[in-house]
Amino acid sequence: MDQVYSEGRLPWIRYVHQISGALISVFILLHLSNHLFALFGADMHIQVMQLFRKIYRFPPLEGLLLLAVLTQLLTGISLAFHKWKNQPIMVKLQVGSGLYLSLFLIYHIWSILMARFVWLVETDIHFANAGLQTRPSIYFFLPYYSLAVMATFLHIATIHYNKSRQTLLLKNSNPPDLLRIKKQAAGIILTGFVVTTLIMLGLCGYQIFTDI
Repeated sequence: MDQVYSEGRLPWIRYVHQISGALISVFILLHLSNHLFALFGADMHIQVMQLFRKIYRFPPLEGLLLLAVLTQLLTGISLAFHKWKNQPIMVKLQVGSGLYLSLFLIYHIWSILMARFVWLVETDIHFANAGLQTRPSIYFFLPYYSLAVMATFLHIATIHYNKSRQTLLLKNSNPPDLLRIKKQAAGIILTGFVVTTLIMLGLCGYQIFTDI
């Protein structure tokens, strides 16, 4: 079996990165779930958004979330440079997907804050899908959103694979155990593809399900 890959020499940064990532994951779960409701129509999406906003736009929680994002960016970039060299492909995929998410978060949060506090525009589904309705903007926003969702699931899948593989190698587990981990990671990526497709259909205005 392969050798155990190096975790690097920045343990405290990893811990802070993991904690901030866990906080952001809660928001991402709500955010992606909200976008899936666009398949029931814009009104349903907005209703769910208003419900979720009572949680993540509560000022102390919103401030904590923004701090977590900043922490995630700074620690993630530090870890990326530290972990890139001489690592297996799955580790590099973890780093690459994390870097794309970092770039996405920087641009996305900046645009949301500008819309809220400078342009005074409501950042609902109509704001999100504005760039998906016309050419040539759709050629930027379609991959921009799609890759962000896919990168999220790829990041989760590679973290799961790398951590689980590390544990298996340290325990000298049998090859079937590693095959199980590979299947689980593939399942996460496949789920990401399905979720990405459904979200993009909803944002583009395709109402697959009728309103209940």
